[in-house]
Amino acid sequence: MSEIEKRRFRRLTTSIKIEYKLFDDKTAPFLVTSTKDISGGGLCLRVFDQFEAGSILLFKFILPGLPRFIFTKGRIVWIKELSRLGKGKVFELGVEFIEIKEEDKKRIEEYVRLNKNNTKKT
Repeated sequence: MSEIEKRRFRRLTTSIKIEYKLFDDKTAPFLVTSTKDISGGGLCLRVFDQFEAGSILLFKFILPGLPRFIFTKGRIVWIKELSRLGKGKVFELGVEFIEIKEEDKKRIEEYVRLNKNNTKKT
């Protein structure tokens, strides 16, 4: 079975401002980055911080055109180190949502569906 056939959610390649922090670090401030893509099941983002696979992150973001924050918790399922000149190490994180309100999941899926010209199956 190909990777595409294994995917459960439509994924939208898009850059959305997103705030994140480690779940276990209650005193840490949220850091800001942007998504590479998003789906009802998770997202991909680029960060300058090194994390371990399995780490739990908290996220908050607003989908373009929608009025309120989505708050979710996700587990890092894969990490890819990217090289960038002059910026140090950059990491791409694949995150699976492990806690998300059903209403927010549906909002993400609808956002992806409405912007489907840029989607690929995840």
